[in-house]
Amino acid sequence: MKCLLACIAIFVAVAPQQITGQDVTDVQVEAVLRRVELLEAIQLRMLRELESISTQLAEGRKAATAGPLRVSPPPPVIPSSVQSISDAATKGSADAAVVLIEYADFQCPYCGQFARQILPEIESRYVSAGKLRVVFKHMPLQEIHPQAVMAAETAECARQQGKFWQMHDALFADQRLDEASLVDKARTNGVGIEQFSECVRGNGGIKVRQDLAAARALGLAVTPTFLIGRDVGGAVKVEQILTGVRSVEVFVSAIEAMLHDRAPE
Repeated sequence: MKCLLACIAIFVAVAPQQITGQDVTDVQVEAVLRRVELLEAIQLRMLRELESISTQLAEGRKAATAGPLRVSPPPPVIPSSVQSISDAATKGSADAAVVLIEYADFQCPYCGQFARQILPEIESRYVSAGKLRVVFKHMPLQEIHPQAVMAAETAECARQQGKFWQMHDALFADQRLDEASLVDKARTNGVGIEQFSECVRGNGGIKVRQDLAAARALGLAVTPTFLIGRDVGGAVKVEQILTGVRSVEVFVSAIEAMLHDRAPE
């Protein structure tokens, strides 16, 4: 490109000298001008092509920075059947009219954000007042969170000793989930290590696999996912589903609507 521009500049500079240095006809002058116009047209076309290439490169760099294209999964459909919570970790009064079921992954940063920032506010407003029951179910996304299954099994083994929510809080407070960290969290929260180790090597994963199968049957694809509904004889009639990071106000609106027998907004 630089060579072409240099040739054009030399040609344009030299051409007038050649014309003035000898007698030329109008036909020769016109021929020179046509050549100059042709070179200018070529230059313009090449500049446009370079601009197009530059734009494509910029878009390519932007896409590379943003990472691979991710297709958002379809929103889950509210199930028509009631959801059992009989064998899940729960917090709050069994007589609470409204139930919040969370499907979560201990390695998921958004689940950690909910546990640290949103859940304490919900507990303060509704769980402590006996208005809401919180239920936790496991949904470890091992494809992107390779330590999530082991962490879920750890929580379940802690639950067998009545320490689920202590372990839940510890796992989300510090999401380092290597084996040594999990054992240290269990010991720190008063979990008997001998029984804990036997559970991890034995049946600790059964409940995790059951929850994961239930999540798949519901068509759930992201964590955290929240099923909010009313208690129906120890099960839950789901009326609203929320996914991902949501503000406290969104949960308050959904819970208040059900407490006052309104349709969720």
